[in-house]
Amino acid sequence: EFALVLSQEAVKINFHFDAAKKETYSLDLNKLNLNKFKALGFSAKKVNYKDNIALRVEFINAFNEKSEVYIKNIPDNWQNYKINFSEFKNISDWSNMLKLSFVIEEWNAKEKKDVIYIDNLRLLK
Repeated sequence: EFALVLSQEAVKINFHFDAAKKETYSLDLNKLNLNKFKALGFSAKKVNYKDNIALRVEFINAFNEKSEVYIKNIPDNWQNYKINFSEFKNISDWSNMLKLSFVIEEWNAKEKKDVIYIDNLRLLK
């Protein structure tokens, strides 16, 4: 399986919902053409084993089309994820992609403080 690696190291999303209502990590895709790719792959884990977190994964293209997929129940040990581009229903053109974001929203986390790690972030053909 061929992959384009998007990040060389693990991403840490540290959230504390006293002031903010969501925390976001975004990658600027610089109008990257993703037509030859079929899926997004990554690994994720949380730190607090008691927490119950849903992670929003979102793409935005140059035509301002935005689509998201939710990953529920992020575990406290590394788990691999593969999201087919077909699951991002509102993206009709993958040739000019602007942004890939990972979002934790207050209403999708049981605890008000935790950390999520995202690693092995890649595009799959």
